[in-house]
Amino acid sequence: MRRLRLRCADCGEVTLPASEVSVSGTAEPGRVNCSFRCPVCGGACEQGCDVATGRLLLLGGARAKPAAAPAPPPLGLADLVLLRELLNRPDFVEIMGRA
Repeated sequence: MRRLRLRCADCGEVTLPASEVSVSGTAEPGRVNCSFRCPVCGGACEQGCDVATGRLLLLGGARAKPAAAPAPPPLGLADLVLLRELLNRPDFVEIMGRA
């Protein structure tokens, strides 16, 4: 089995089996995240890298992990006004039950 050398923030350079490394996409174009559990300290490590490096990790045996869903945008003033109007309606619970 292929072994990869990665960097832990606490322990420095560590070597671990490729199957223990996960590669996932990010919201930033051209970048991916590489995550693993350090074999020395047991800490969860995550670091960013470019897509080409991510591909090499995957070809080396790392697992692909689906990217996390992007965070929804924060509520704006218009959203709060609409929410307030909905809360004032007598059939609010019924409306939410249908959603």
